[in-house]
Amino acid sequence: MASPRTEWGQEDDMEIQVIARGFPVNGQRLRARLAQQFWRLGESVARIELRLADLNGPRGGTDKECLLQLQTRTGQHVCAHARHSEWGVALAQATQRLQRGLRRLLERRRRAVRTGLAGRDLLSDS
Repeated sequence: MASPRTEWGQEDDMEIQVIARGFPVNGQRLRARLAQQFWRLGESVARIELRLADLNGPRGGTDKECLLQLQTRTGQHVCAHARHSEWGVALAQATQRLQRGLRRLLERRRRAVRTGLAGRDLLSDS
């Protein structure tokens, strides 16, 4: 089994890592695509990791797996996963899910700040 190939890149202040298992990828193109997708939310994003795996190899099927993991500048994590028979579709689905998850996280944080709950332990009795 081939070892995963890792490519690092920096898009502005956002660190983007691409890891592909068992096949070559154009990491620069993938990093540019992710940077373009997340530029509006970029001030909140510290790091994105993209993991690609072809589960069946050349046999085909719904085996193209895309896992995206994002870390915010405050250290929180958001993950998204998609599987499809085509790479582009799997990446698009995972990217949309990750954007949706990040927006939800940011909205929860904004609501907590507006209501004065930011920084409080919501589970404590006091």
